Amino acid sequence: MSLKTLLSSLISYKSYIGNRNSLPYRGWGLNTHFKDNPSLLSQFFDVVYSCIERNSNSCAASYTRVYDPKGEELPDHPLQTILDHPNPKMSGMEMMKLTQMYLEIYGTAYWRIVGGVLSPSELWLLPNYDVNPIRNTTPTSISNDITGYTYLTETLVPEEMILFRFTNPWDPYGLGFSPLMACLRPSALLTKDKNRQAETLDNAARPSALVTPKGADSMLTDQQIDSLSLKMHALFTKGGKDHITPFGIPLDVTPLGFSAADSEQMARYLSNKTEILNAFGIPPALFDSLRSRAELDAALKQYARQSVTPRLDMRDDVINHSLAPKYDPRLYVESDSPSPDDEDMKLKQEDQDLRNGVLTIDEVRKSRGLAPGSKRTSRTYWSRKGK
Repeated sequence: MSLKTLLSSLISYKSYIGNRNSLPYRGWGLNTHFKDNPSLLSQFFDVVYSCIERNSNSCAASYTRVYDPKGEELPDHPLQTILDHPNPKMSGMEMMKLTQMYLEIYGTAYWRIVGGVLSPSELWLLPNYDVNPIRNTTPTSISNDITGYTYLTETLVPEEMILFRFTNPWDPYGLGFSPLMACLRPSALLTKDKNRQAETLDNAARPSALVTPKGADSMLTDQQIDSLSLKMHALFTKGGKDHITPFGIPLDVTPLGFSAADSEQMARYLSNKTEILNAFGIPPALFDSLRSRAELDAALKQYARQSVTPRLDMRDDVINHSLAPKYDPRLYVESDSPSPDDEDMKLKQEDQDLRNGVLTIDEVRKSRGLAPGSKRTSRTYWSRKGK
């Protein structure tokens, strides 16, 4: 599908607000995948791939923990076990990474519950391109929501699936709208620039100089031109230089200059790159090796707070809504904070609680998964100086 067709689909998709039932469910943003839209696959490179990989790795690196209503962690609970080991073919971290990767590309990701809706034994991440939603097309329906799914040859009810999705203002009860879809135009321009640069290099269509005989009446025969061309290539190709080059005829060498198309292309590349980074919520400083340490630290904090944390909150919310109640409606999950400031604040708060007698050393050890080992169990904190 061409860029023009995709943009036309987007325009028709916006008209969904006025006429919801007229849009087929395989349209833009509903189940866009590589099979139907090869142009999406062509954008999955360079800057776009780096953005998707960074967001996916950052979200997968934050461990999801299970807690009871009192806020105590339950490391041995079946819900924690299935999140850590969802199925025999995939680890928990790998599943979290691929889930986020599907969200960044398609705006939607699917988990299938296996082993019983009320007692899940396995979770399987389903490829987006094999899943098709069944939409409610009843004329009286307001939401036009999803009433089921088809996966290969199976029909699945919503209770068997866990749906992750980015917010989609044109389809609030359906599937999501991904960052890749949002930055499709600058991604396509980047592709064209890359292809043009590769074609220019492969074709080698820019000669470095023009050699002509001196004098207005001087002419070279075709045989002389071929002989001169071969001799010039033999002498100067592959870095040849500092040669004493005798020729039987006087020649003028005119270096050829070209317009500053390369600088224009670089400016366009940087502009499109910034648009893509903005769509994926990544500060440009993280892609610039010339930034100072202070700028990189500030960019990391901004990225953790404004991009990674909202993605983790969305993931936790879906698990709390669709999976945790199957074990116990009082349970909830929460992912570790990706912000380095939060970790520093946590350590400072822990140290202050120890000093003020709010926590004992054994309580801190227990929170870290360590066995009690301190002889001081009272709420008195002793500094290194014994004061």
